[in-house]
Amino acid sequence: MIKLNANENRHSRLVRRIAPECTLFLRSSGAFPLKEPCGVALFGNGARNTLRGGTGSGDVYSRFSFSMEDGLVRAGFTVTTEKWLDAYDAVKAKKKEEWKEELKKNSKGLSSILLMMGAVMPEPDYDLPLDYPGDMALYVLSRISGEGNDRRPVPGDVKLSRTEIRDINYLQDHYDRFLLVLNTGGAVD
Repeated sequence: MIKLNANENRHSRLVRRIAPECTLFLRSSGAFPLKEPCGVALFGNGARNTLRGGTGSGDVYSRFSFSMEDGLVRAGFTVTTEKWLDAYDAVKAKKKEEWKEELKKNSKGLSSILLMMGAVMPEPDYDLPLDYPGDMALYVLSRISGEGNDRRPVPGDVKLSRTEIRDINYLQDHYDRFLLVLNTGGAVD
């Protein structure tokens, strides 16, 4: 555990106290905020890879940060979708290796380091089941942005991927409580 100094402790307590007042619900059915921790079906590319900043000068230094999954568990929630999260991580890792190989193949002699600076792989499509138990569903949609990373209006970047649209609609229809969290430094459509 990281040892915080007195100022950091005061700041952390202040952030925890006022953060709920800073939460913005674009549309709410009244199902939130929750009164107590419960079982949560957690999905999305930002569930474990929650962004805290961007790339290059958009990066943010922090002494510590937690993923959405870690934060929920620390707050007493039970995450019911560890198998889904593991399967998603495997799909993403495989797609990332294929993407890197494709970049290298089309590099036209450029150094792979130069080629990959600022390059961001669009979110891949996948076919993972969503039928998990939970008192609520939470989908964390993340998109990285920052210096050296021009966003593109393609599925999996500015536009949602086919899978993201399908999954978000499914969760909205199959859970009484559903929350979509946008964890992004730039626009998504």
